[in-house]
Amino acid sequence: MKQKKVLAVLLSLAMVVSMMPGMAFAANDASEHWAQSAFDEWAENGVLSGDENGNANLDNSMTRGELAQVLAEAFGYETTASNQFTDLNGQWYQSAILKCVAADVMSGYGDGTVGGDDPITREQSIVMLARALKIEPMTTGGTAFADSADVSSWALPYLNAMSARGIVNGNPDGTVDPLADVSRGAVVVMLNNAVTTYINAGGTYAAADVDATGTIVIATAEDVVIEGVKAGDIIVAQGAANGSVTLNDTTADNVIVSAANGEVTVGKGSAVENVTVEEGAEDAALTVAGTVENISVKAPDTSIQAQSTAEIGTIAVEETADGTSVNVANGATIDTLSTDGADITATGNTSAIKNQETANGGTINAPATRPSSGGGSHGGGNDNPSTTNPDTTTTPGGGDTPTTPGGGDTPTTPGGGDTPTTPGGGDTPTTPEGGDTPTTPEGGNTPTTPDNQGNASEGGANNTTTSV
Repeated sequence: MKQKKVLAVLLSLAMVVSMMPGMAFAANDASEHWAQSAFDEWAENGVLSGDENGNANLDNSMTRGELAQVLAEAFGYETTASNQFTDLNGQWYQSAILKCVAADVMSGYGDGTVGGDDPITREQSIVMLARALKIEPMTTGGTAFADSADVSSWALPYLNAMSARGIVNGNPDGTVDPLADVSRGAVVVMLNNAVTTYINAGGTYAAADVDATGTIVIATAEDVVIEGVKAGDIIVAQGAANGSVTLNDTTADNVIVSAANGEVTVGKGSAVENVTVEEGAEDAALTVAGTVENISVKAPDTSIQAQSTAEIGTIAVEETADGTSVNVANGATIDTLSTDGADITATGNTSAIKNQETANGGTINAPATRPSSGGGSHGGGNDNPSTTNPDTTTTPGGGDTPTTPGGGDTPTTPGGGDTPTTPGGGDTPTTPEGGDTPTTPEGGNTPTTPDNQGNASEGGANNTTTSV
């Protein structure tokens, strides 16, 4: 049974909040609506029952605040950004919007406002959902819609990525109506296409229990075990903090860990292309007994255990991940351990780490260990130089992190512009709204349903000033 129950509940609540009069759609007549199949799937769980009058309101526009509420609750966002918006003054959606801002899903219009009551445009909703799902924007590819030229530059890469995945399909006439308001029904369909399995309860989930054609979202993780599944993306959401997730005999393209204090295990027989421990996932613990090609660590105090059967390509630790530790068991292999500005520690059989790389003042405290047979190539167990600004120095296994002076290491550009409130326009800028990769929430959602609706909210959906 697919676990979409909680998300459906949240969506139902968001639909009820601030209901607008007018073209209400009776839930009992959902079978005649183009969003029927998506609505039915959520309604089967007994949660998409509409408002107090029995109306689903699938044709009504969704507001920016409503979509923020759906995403914040669905992914269990916990961190709240400070309120920098002049038009956010205690409305029911304030907390949700500030959580979406902290999660880099929403950023506002760039003029100091966020427009929580504004209808959200299709392109804005697409951008917000793509960011929530950690889908990387694509500069090329995807569907060439008849009106692609009307898509804002900051939203186009997200539309490319979402259409390439079949999440956004546009209208029957080949258009996507990027600047039109998006309807509630269209949002239901997009969510249904994107999140094909939503896990909100502990237990073991086998291939028969999981629809892996889209993203698997683990919203809560009380000892969740996934066995024998071939997945694309698996998101361990913030709401899964303090829980555990184990992948047994499972393959995945991407595993994204957003949960603080969470435990994630890539078990023996499992293979994952990329594991990312996000910046907000402090004190996360990653255990690898299978194969992982790339591990990207952005959260401080992350613990990585490479068990005896582990085969790891690269572990790349970013400057935000000070205090990360890597313990290597006998028999494990790691091609490269690198740090870009963070001070990290490697213990155990560090001779199994073929290369160590440091940059921007990062250090690897990794005493060299000799093979148990003796005669290792590393001299002494006190190889623990504190590297200062090395120029991306690679040191052979064992943990010798030379103290070569740095100079121009791959500087880590100062943060400053993380979520600038610069008005749209920017392609990948983290600029609030108009940016491609910006943390702006809505960059645009073009529902994969015959969306005629649209949300013209998002900061003036045009190529230069859209906000998400």
